[in-house]
Amino acid sequence: MEISNYIDLEDAAERFMKNDDLFKKFLFRFPAEEGFHDLFNLLDEGKIEEAFKVAHSLKGVAANLALKSLNEALKPISDILKAKAMPGEDEINRLKDAYEDVLQLIVEIELEGKTLFS
Repeated sequence: MEISNYIDLEDAAERFMKNDDLFKKFLFRFPAEEGFHDLFNLLDEGKIEEAFKVAHSLKGVAANLALKSLNEALKPISDILKAKAMPGEDEINRLKDAYEDVLQLIVEIELEGKTLFS
């Protein structure tokens, strides 16, 4: 996987002062984030207001970690929920795909011991 398709490395380097180990410390904690499971459950249950709060929070987490592909998938979901509507299947599937891609990328980075900032 091409890292730059999923992580804005320039933004991440700036946020984490080009400290590769510090960034990875937070990045490797990301898979334990329960918010995505909560969000998908809330969407399945049609709980719009609660889902908006979780989606908005997750959008912040994704932005802080410079996870651009995930943040791009969360933005329309958050906007739709903010308008008190349910996102469509396309938006939800796009988010699920982006989330799975990021998880896969994190495993790849960890297993291969990739350096992200030069």
